[in-house]
Amino acid sequence: MKVNRNLLYKMISEAMSEETMFQKLMRLVTTDYEHAKQAMDLVDFVDLSPEEDEQIRQAYISAIVKGSDTVGRDLKEIDFDFHQAFVDIYGFPPPMFKEFRQWDSLNIPRRSEDKPVTLRTDVSGKDVEFEIFFDYDLKKDKALIEPWIRFETMHGKDGWVSWDGWDIGVDEDENYSEKVDKEKLPGVIRQAMGIPWDADLPEWPELPKGQPPAKQTYEDPVDPPYEGKRKLNKNYLFEVINEVLRENEDDSAKETFDAIISLLDNEDFSFAEQGMELYHTLADGWCSDDQSTDQATCEETGGSWEVFSPEQRSTIKEKWENWALRRVQSNDPEAVLQGLEIYREEKKGYPPVPEIIDSYTKAGGHFDYLFMAVKNQDDAEDLKKFLWGYRTKALSRPKQDKRGSKVYWFAASVRNQTGNWMMKEKGYADWIASFSQDYDGRGIWKGAYIVEILLDMPEKPLQENLIYEDEEEDDNYAMITAKVKKFIDAEDFEFYKQGFDLVDVYDMSDLITQEEANGLKEKILDAALNLPSPREIIDEIKEMLDEIKGLSEEKRLDLEWEIYHYLSMGSLEEAVEYALRKLDVKVIAIDPVTLLALEGEPKELEKAKARLRRFGQEEELFAPAPKPGLLLFGSLAERYVTFHKEIEEIFGATPGGAIQVGGGDLALYLRVDYPGTVKAPIANNHDVTVSITFEWSVELGFGMEFTLVPAKLATQPSQLLNDYYGIWVDQWKEGPNIGKLEIGIQSEEDDFEDNKSVQNDNGTYGFTKEEMKKKILELTGIDLDEIN
Repeated sequence: MKVNRNLLYKMISEAMSEETMFQKLMRLVTTDYEHAKQAMDLVDFVDLSPEEDEQIRQAYISAIVKGSDTVGRDLKEIDFDFHQAFVDIYGFPPPMFKEFRQWDSLNIPRRSEDKPVTLRTDVSGKDVEFEIFFDYDLKKDKALIEPWIRFETMHGKDGWVSWDGWDIGVDEDENYSEKVDKEKLPGVIRQAMGIPWDADLPEWPELPKGQPPAKQTYEDPVDPPYEGKRKLNKNYLFEVINEVLRENEDDSAKETFDAIISLLDNEDFSFAEQGMELYHTLADGWCSDDQSTDQATCEETGGSWEVFSPEQRSTIKEKWENWALRRVQSNDPEAVLQGLEIYREEKKGYPPVPEIIDSYTKAGGHFDYLFMAVKNQDDAEDLKKFLWGYRTKALSRPKQDKRGSKVYWFAASVRNQTGNWMMKEKGYADWIASFSQDYDGRGIWKGAYIVEILLDMPEKPLQENLIYEDEEEDDNYAMITAKVKKFIDAEDFEFYKQGFDLVDVYDMSDLITQEEANGLKEKILDAALNLPSPREIIDEIKEMLDEIKGLSEEKRLDLEWEIYHYLSMGSLEEAVEYALRKLDVKVIAIDPVTLLALEGEPKELEKAKARLRRFGQEEELFAPAPKPGLLLFGSLAERYVTFHKEIEEIFGATPGGAIQVGGGDLALYLRVDYPGTVKAPIANNHDVTVSITFEWSVELGFGMEFTLVPAKLATQPSQLLNDYYGIWVDQWKEGPNIGKLEIGIQSEEDDFEDNKSVQNDNGTYGFTKEEMKKKILELTGIDLDEIN
């Protein structure tokens, strides 16, 4: 009997440990919400220290946010201080004499079970609303309590104060967006609302006074050393340095600056790289005598220590960032990677660019695909958001579609990728297989992640802040567009649904055209599909798409393609059923991930194939089945159709029965039980039952396995495994016998020994088909010609 060591250690640990009452309560509170409520019923009967009591209270708050369907009501029952939540983030509370209320108590329809709390008031004639939203970050196992402030600006528009976990942001529709320090926030709110910085506010006495206007000055910080992995012509660089320093010693700083600008203005990127190497080499200063390397020695020897001015630094950095932007917006994979590396090294851009540990490029029909590997899911999400913000145009979308690049991320796992059309390409499959990924359950993978982007930017470079083309728009469209942008920026599907409904209201009220409404709805759906975990909301996304009226067929197919792409990452069957739902075609799952059979009339099957081809599926994924009215689809389709024929060609057997899918990634097998029993020479001529498995896999190719089991089992437990034999046959894949058949033997008693290869009649290794059949007959008593 094998001992389960993990269970043994757990039993020992539990036996030796004596939990305190506090530890037991904490264990209950952190288990789930139901256990947490039970723990809180016991708290009043337990003597706890103030510190322990506070720890349990904070853990219970997390349990409510994570597991309760009525978060606001349950927090109110434990006297949670909603006002203090604003103090913790922004430094001041809402009006203390006003109480928070729940949305569901205000008769406001909401589609979410997670109802926030709100406090609405009037300050100096301006509408102000304080809201708290609740969420739970499963990855970080952390409750999120997010206070928001919405206020009416002096222009009569909506202003927002929000917190993203790091920074406080203040926005006024499309006119203003800025990160603000906590100390300056009261003055910013007052200024936006048109309230004097020092005015007393009886409706909101807790809002601190602002600061009187003051002239601000700053010094440009010294740049960190440049540590980029660049190819550098060092001889050329030092030649430039020396020429500059010798050319005009009276004004070497300006000459050096001019030389760097000249390099940065060159159209050849390698020159720009050398210019930045020169800048970083001299960033801390240099001596006019071209000898001293520090300021003190330079001045002692009569030289002058030169430095770049703040204006010169700013100009150099601006030109280098422009180069980075041009590289990121290129359709050359190498250039894109160079641009991302610049942003990462210079710590520019938002969100920050993570380290890209490897990349793979695949040529497409019209545009190339670039796959970039990063260390974890958080890095994948950050890289995707960055690319969305900087690659804002896409040639593969219709002209009026302004969603930008198509970017996706997924776990770098062969198992997760099984059935994906890209796995048909060996180079890509090998690349994916090179990463280490462990499945942690609940849809969570640990290890590397892949970010995929279609390189389809227009050839003309874009400005960094160009997201939408300048258009003359009426106020209604501008207003709803700004609101939708804020909903999308929240990265919360509940906000997306509110935005979708709000656009509907504008459309039905004739405040915007149907075409304008559809364009905004497309943006919302596209953002929803790119949320970190859209699995739980995919059905709602489908319903929202179906609700859009007047959408062109091409636009609808574009959105359906995105839904299909996401679904196919989890279940090919579900994705294909969605894609073909309007056709008279039945989808039969031979294997839901790798192989489907499509059943229908020939014309309907042609339409089905055309639709899947429209969604990017390659021609080699389709294979006509021998039975009329069936079309096979998936990464195993072609191999499934030819399986019997190739088994016959290689092994000379023609087994019947259904082919099964399984036994590993991309594998097929067919099992045949030989009738009755046979006296097997290899088993000392004892009667045995025999099963034969014919199989194929990507890694091993075709093979055949014989399993021999004694008809009469041993009576002693120690002998039960001794008479079990396994014989396998496959093809030599290398060496002098390549292409010939190999026979191996292994019995269960030799489980820890190498398999034994069988020699042919000449005393060497390798069999022809007929020689193999003869040898199998000698060993097992099985005639392969009888397998029909």
